[in-house]
Amino acid sequence: MSSFLVASRFGVLAVNGVRSSSRSMCSIASGSLGGKWKDKEAAQENMYFNKEEEKVLKNLADKLSRHHTPTPEQLEAQASELDGILKKHGVDISESLKDDILAFKYGKHD
Repeated sequence: MSSFLVASRFGVLAVNGVRSSSRSMCSIASGSLGGKWKDKEAAQENMYFNKEEEKVLKNLADKLSRHHTPTPEQLEAQASELDGILKKHGVDISESLKDDILAFKYGKHD
């Protein structure tokens, strides 16, 4: 087989026949250029999955906030339940203290 030079954007390659040229191209693809391509693919894949995980976590956070934020009816039921517990133990508290206790229960206390 004869030797010849192949010019490419990667430089000039000395190739021995057709069989050697295919091996040279494979070594280029598996070398630093192939590694860069794999790194780029891995980065794009990580970005995609990070965005998907972000969507899932946002939906979960929204669901938890809806679950943790009581409706006015639920708040009223909780207040009357708290009144019952306090009366059972002979404790009389102000409305503002009761509101603070309920706010504390739902993580809204300042």
